[in-house]
Amino acid sequence: MRINRTFLFDEVKEAKKEYEKTEPITNFSAIELVAKYMYQVLGYKGEKLRNELINYCKSRANSFNENLYYKEINRWIENAKKYNLRKIDSITITKNEYDTLASIKDSKERECLFYALVIAKAVKQSKLRRHSKNITPSTNFYIKYRNLKDIAKFAGFRKVDGIEVATILHNHLDKIYVYPPEKELIKLLYAEADGEPHYTITNFDNIKEEYRKIFSDFPEYFCKRCGKEIEKTGKNQKYCSACTKEVRRERQRQIMQKTRDDSAKSKL
Repeated sequence: MRINRTFLFDEVKEAKKEYEKTEPITNFSAIELVAKYMYQVLGYKGEKLRNELINYCKSRANSFNENLYYKEINRWIENAKKYNLRKIDSITITKNEYDTLASIKDSKERECLFYALVIAKAVKQSKLRRHSKNITPSTNFYIKYRNLKDIAKFAGFRKVDGIEVATILHNHLDKIYVYPPEKELIKLLYAEADGEPHYTITNFDNIKEEYRKIFSDFPEYFCKRCGKEIEKTGKNQKYCSACTKEVRRERQRQIMQKTRDDSAKSKL
């Protein structure tokens, strides 16, 4: 099984969906979500939690062997006890945060720093670590290296390996602090714990639409095929230059295939 973490704003809803699924599972992170759901929502404890989790894994993966995955099972259970399921209802963007983002001329770079801010605020708000009442909360906001892929997905990049996002963030070192590589941590210097509210995000099912609402004064056009920003030169333009060529090739192939099919039929 592979580990494929995707940032979720409502882990409770996603965990319930995963718990109720019956098709084969291939994702470690989904099992960890289910373990949290069993412990925090269903109230399973001790051996019942372990047994129910093992039975769940076997029901969705016939080859699952609890002896081979002994360490993973222990980790899933420990994390279920240690970290809350995230559930974000709203996130507020302050006036200063908006002004900082609005000052970025390149819309794709602005969008990436916006998603970084939203993720950092979601992590801060969710108070993931359980039983942390005696810990003084930090006023700093962070994203992890793995969140670069999430930002790429939200932005609609064709490649979601995070490399393009890392390059974009490097262009704004005045707004971030990158810790030594072994920490895999980036601090957002433009994020605020308090400040004058500018906009409250509530639609996490379509975070891109929320971005467009906030920055509606900045007209943008994107390729319908790859999502890349384009400079619109005509009323009916839908694609960037590269995708326009590819779409034409696809249409030509379809026409040629139809011609061959029609020709074959006429010979019958």
